[in-house]
Amino acid sequence: MPARDISALLAASGTGSAAHSEMDLADSDVIVGLQEQCDEDHLDDRSDADDDLNKGKIRFPKAKLYGRETELHQLLRVYEDVTVQSDGFHKEAAAPSSSGAVPSTGGSNRDLSQAEGDAPQTNVAKNNSSTRTRVIFLGGLSGTGKSALIAELISRVNKSESAHPHRLPLFGSGKFEQFENAAPFTALSDGLAMWTAQLLERAERKNDDGEEMRLLTKAIKKAGLTVTEEDGEILVNMFPALAPLLGAGDKEEGIGSDAAGPKPPRKASLRHMSLDITRLKIVVQNLIKALGRKQERPLVLFVDDLQWADETSLEIITSIVLNRTIQNFLFVGAYRSNEIEEDSPGSKRMADIEAGMVPGSVTKMEISGLKPKDIAKFCADCTDREVEDVDPLVDLVYKKTLGNIFFVQQALEELVRRNILYYDMICYEWQWNLDLSAEIEDFVSSDVVDMVKRKIGGLSEDCQRGLVLMAYSQKILKAVTLQALLDADGRDLDVFRTIKLMGEAASEGLLLPTDKDAEYTFAHDLIEQAAHSLVPEGSDRDDVFVLVANVLVERERVDNEDWMLFVAARHFNAVPRDRIESLDDLAALNLKTAKTAAAKASLSQAVELLRAAVSCLDEETCWKSFYEFSVDTYCRLAHIELALGNCDNAKEAIHTILRNATSQKDKAPAHLALVRLTGDTSNSDYIQAVKVGLDLLNGDYGQVAIPLHPSKMDIAKERARLKVAKKGRPLARLTERPAMRDDSIMRLFEEVQKQAFLCPNTEALNEYLVLRCLRVAYSDGICYEVAIVALNYAVFQMKKENMKMAFKFGNLATLIKERFPESHKGSDAAKFDFRELMLSAIRMPLGNNITRCHDLYRTALSHGLTEMAFASAMSGTYCHFGAGYPLNSLFGSKLMLYERTSGQMKQNGFNLIFKASRQFLLNMMGKAQGDPLVFKGVALDEETALKNLEGNALKMGLRDISAFRIALAVILDDEKTMIEMLERLKSYPLQDLSITRNLFRQSYAGMACLIVGTNTEHAEYLRLAKSIVKMFKAMNKAGMVSTVPLSVCLKALEKPSIDMYNEAIESCALAGLKQFEALMCERCGTMILEQGNEKGSFDYFSRAFFLYNDIGMIAKTNQLVTKHKFLADVSLKRPGTASVCSSSRAGWDTTASSFGV
Repeated sequence: MPARDISALLAASGTGSAAHSEMDLADSDVIVGLQEQCDEDHLDDRSDADDDLNKGKIRFPKAKLYGRETELHQLLRVYEDVTVQSDGFHKEAAAPSSSGAVPSTGGSNRDLSQAEGDAPQTNVAKNNSSTRTRVIFLGGLSGTGKSALIAELISRVNKSESAHPHRLPLFGSGKFEQFENAAPFTALSDGLAMWTAQLLERAERKNDDGEEMRLLTKAIKKAGLTVTEEDGEILVNMFPALAPLLGAGDKEEGIGSDAAGPKPPRKASLRHMSLDITRLKIVVQNLIKALGRKQERPLVLFVDDLQWADETSLEIITSIVLNRTIQNFLFVGAYRSNEIEEDSPGSKRMADIEAGMVPGSVTKMEISGLKPKDIAKFCADCTDREVEDVDPLVDLVYKKTLGNIFFVQQALEELVRRNILYYDMICYEWQWNLDLSAEIEDFVSSDVVDMVKRKIGGLSEDCQRGLVLMAYSQKILKAVTLQALLDADGRDLDVFRTIKLMGEAASEGLLLPTDKDAEYTFAHDLIEQAAHSLVPEGSDRDDVFVLVANVLVERERVDNEDWMLFVAARHFNAVPRDRIESLDDLAALNLKTAKTAAAKASLSQAVELLRAAVSCLDEETCWKSFYEFSVDTYCRLAHIELALGNCDNAKEAIHTILRNATSQKDKAPAHLALVRLTGDTSNSDYIQAVKVGLDLLNGDYGQVAIPLHPSKMDIAKERARLKVAKKGRPLARLTERPAMRDDSIMRLFEEVQKQAFLCPNTEALNEYLVLRCLRVAYSDGICYEVAIVALNYAVFQMKKENMKMAFKFGNLATLIKERFPESHKGSDAAKFDFRELMLSAIRMPLGNNITRCHDLYRTALSHGLTEMAFASAMSGTYCHFGAGYPLNSLFGSKLMLYERTSGQMKQNGFNLIFKASRQFLLNMMGKAQGDPLVFKGVALDEETALKNLEGNALKMGLRDISAFRIALAVILDDEKTMIEMLERLKSYPLQDLSITRNLFRQSYAGMACLIVGTNTEHAEYLRLAKSIVKMFKAMNKAGMVSTVPLSVCLKALEKPSIDMYNEAIESCALAGLKQFEALMCERCGTMILEQGNEKGSFDYFSRAFFLYNDIGMIAKTNQLVTKHKFLADVSLKRPGTASVCSSSRAGWDTTASSFGV
C-alpha cells in the first residue's frame, strides 16, 4: 500500500505522524484495521459497530498483529543495531502492547527459533562495525504482511521513544508500480517526502527549542544543498517535496521556510540536456548524510515491490546503501518472492548490496502465510467468538488461503456476501452454514483477484467504472482528476458525487483516503490489478487508454504534474496508430516527456520516448514539415543513445541528422556525436576519431588542410598565419574579440583536441590545432570553448616542462572563461577548474591550494567526475604535507573520508594513496604500531597491500608508498631506510602528472640522495640529486614559488655551511614550508654539534623542536628529546628567528630573483 497507508496505520495505533509517502501496507498479514485498508492488510473502517451489524458486514480488528512475534523481534534487533541508544531500548520496544503483545524473548537467533518453532529464514548476525547502515530484505507472497510488519516495527519504536522526541526515527516509504505508469523515482520521492513532512512537523513543535532544526539547516548549507546552490536546485527539481526543507521560497534558507515551490529548472541546451545519474546519486547521498548526521535519530527507508523496480532507481538505492559514510540508516526492501526472477534488476541489486556490505549487515527474511492457529485467532476476533468455536470456518478458509491474511479477509467477505457467514439478529452473534460445501468451493476461489473482481461487481456501475479508470491512471488519485475521467467517459458527475463514489469504494475496503483532502488510493495492489483486468485486451482496453491519456494531457496543463505526462505517453504509445487522432501531437508529447525524463536522469525512459517520437512520423515528411522538432528530437536521441552505449542506434540517429539537416549549426551536434562515437567504437583507437574530426573540419567547416601529422614546416607556416591575424596585438588581447555567433567549429576543435590527447605521438597535431583555433578566434570571435582549448594546451605544455607557455595559455584561458560565466557551469566547469588547479599548483604557495583542492573534490564528485575528484583530494593532501600544516585527528578524518569514498567507488589507485597518507600521518603523530619507519598499521599494511597488486598498479603503488617512507626516513634521519627507498625510486621518471605529488617525492628523494651520497660517496645517488636540482631550477624559472626554498635546501645539503643552512631556513620560513624549515634547523644544529660547538647548536635544535611540535610530528619530537636531553626541559623557551638566522629579507629577495621568481 502507499506509504500514506502506513502513516494512517501508525496514526491509528497512536504513534507516528501521518506523513505522505507511497508504500504497500496491506501486504501485512497482520494489522487489520478499520480506516486503513492497507495495501497488504486491508483494514476495514466501516463506521461504528452497530452500523456494521445492521448492514451485516464483518468487522476486522484494528491494528492488531497476528503470528509475527518472532519476525518483529528480529526486526527490533536489527533496528537496535543501527541506533546509538541506551541499553534499555530493546527491552522497551519489545515490551507487550495493547495491540497484540510481542514478548521480549532476548537471546540469540537460535534461542528465538527454539522458542517459536518456525523461525523465518535469515542470515542476520550481530555486527560491531562502526558503520551503522543495515539492510533488511523481506520476501513473501502478496498479502502475507510485509508492509504491516514494518509499520508495527515503527509503531513499537515510536511508542518506546515517546518520552524522547529527539530519538524518534525518520520513517519514509515508497513503492514501485506494477503497470509502470509512475514518473521516474516515485518510490524514492515518496520516501523523501515523508522524511520532509516529519521534519517540518517537528520543527513546528520545537521540542528542543529548534536546536535540531538549526543543526540540520547548518548541515544542509554546509553540504551545498540549499536551493540557491546547483545541487539543491537539482534535488528540488527531482523531488519537489524537498523544497521547504532546502529553503525554497524563503530569504533565509532553512527548514520550515514558507516555500512557494521549486524554481523552474534551467533550460537544457544540447550541451547539458540530461542530468548525469552519477551526479544525482552523489547529491542524494549528500542529502541523506546531512539528514542522518544525528546519531540518536536513525533514518528508516522502506521500499516495497522491488520486483517491479526500474534499474535506475535501484542504482540510486544501491549507491546509498553501499556508501559507508552514511550512518544510522536502515533500508528495508520488500518483494514478492514468487514474482522476482533471478536475473531481474531487483535480484541483481540485492546480490550487489549483500556482497558490498560489511558481513552481518544484511538480514534476509521470508514472510510466509500465517499458521492455522493465528488464522483461528483472527477469525475469532472478527466474529467475536471463542477460538475453538471457529475451527470449521478456519478449516474452510485456510484450505483456500494458506494463511495469506489479505486473502483470508477477501474470503470472509465473500462468504458474507453469499450469506454463508452472517450475523444472526436473533442470537446477536455471527453464524455460518457450511453444509453447502460444493457451492462454497465455487464461491471461495483460489484466485484472490477473482474474488476482488466479484466484490467490485457488487458496486454501483459508476463506482465500478471509477475504479477501472483509476487503475489505468495512477494508484493515488485526486477526486477532481477522477471526475474529469468520468466526465470524459460520459458520466455526468460533479466532484462531490465523485467523492461520494470513492467513499463507497472505501466503505467496501477497496480504497483508502490519504492524508490529503479528496484523494484516495487503492488499498492493495491486488485490488488495482483486479480493477485493471476488468477491461479485456483489445479494442475495449485501447478505448480506455485513449480516454485516460486525453484527459491527463489536458489536466497536466492545469496541474503541472509530471506523472500525467508519463501515463498519457505510455497509453498513447500502447494503442494502434489508427486510434490516434494526431500523430504530430503524439510525437510532441513523447518529446516533452522524454525531456522531463532526461532532466530527471532517467535516460532509459527518455530513450524509449524519443524512439516513440520518431516512429510517429515518416522521416521525409517529418523533416520537411516539422524541421525544428526533428532536429531537436534526433539530436537528443543520438546524445542519449550514445550515453547509454547503444552505438548502432546512435549511429543511425546521427546519419539521419546529417542526411536531413540543412544548416551547419543544426548538424553540429551530430558531428560531435560522430567523433565521440568513433572513439568509443574503434577499440580505443582514438586516432580514427581524430581523422573523422579532421575530415569534418577540412570539409564541412571550410578549414584548409589540417594535416594529421603536421611537419615542423606546417607548424611554422600556421604560426606565421596566426601572427598575421593578430596584427601585432599580444595574445591577451584576444579576450577583447566579440563573441562568436555560432560556436560549432570551436566545439569541434575542442572534441578533436580531446581525442588527440588520448593518442600517442600527437604533440605536433595538438600544437597545430591550437594555432588554427586561435586564428579562427581572431577572425570569427571567441567563445567558452576557446578557453577550454587554450587550457588543454597549457596542461599539455606543462607536461612537456614548458612552463612559460603553460602559464601564458593558462592565463589566456582564465581571461576568456571570465567572459562567458553563463557557460562555466556543470561538469565542464569542474573539468576546467581542475586544469586550472594543476597550473595554480605551480604558481601559488602550497598552502594556498589546500582549500581549493577540497572544494574541487566536492564539486567534481557531485558531477560524477570521480577520478578528477580524487586527483584533487590527492593534490590537497600533498599540499598539506608539503606546507607543514598541522598533523592532527581533524586532518586524519578528512583522509579517512577520502579513503572510504575512493574505496567505495573502486578507485583503487587513489585509495592506496589515501591509506598510505593516513599511515604516514599516524606514524608522524607517534601512533605507529611498532617501527615508525615501517608501514604496518591500522591504515595500511604495506606487505599485504602490495601483495594484492600486479602490473602497472603494483609499480605505481610501490612508488607512492616509497615516497612516504623516504619522507619518514629523511625526517627521522634513518640512512638505511633512505638507501632502501632510493633503490626503489631511482628507476621512476622525474616527472609526474601531479605536480604536488611529484614535488613531495622529489624534495625528499633529493635530500636523501645528498645525505646518503655525501656520506657514502655514492655517485649514482649524487647524479640523481643533480637531476632533481636541475628540475627544480627549471621550475623556479617558470615561476613555481614552492621550489625556490627547496632548491636552497638542496644546495645547503650539497654544500653544508652555517650560512647556507641559514639561507635555507629563512627561505622555508618565508615560503611557509614549516617542516623543511625544521629539517634545515636540525641539520644545521647537527653539523655545529659535530664541530664541537654544543652551545651553538642549542638554538637550532630548539627551533627545530618547536617547529616539529607545531606541526604535530610527535614521533620526531620524541626522537629529538631522546637525543638531546636539554629539550625535555619544560622551561625551554622558543628561540627567535633572528637569533638563528643571519640571512636578511634582502638576502631572500636576492636568492629568489636569481631563480627568476
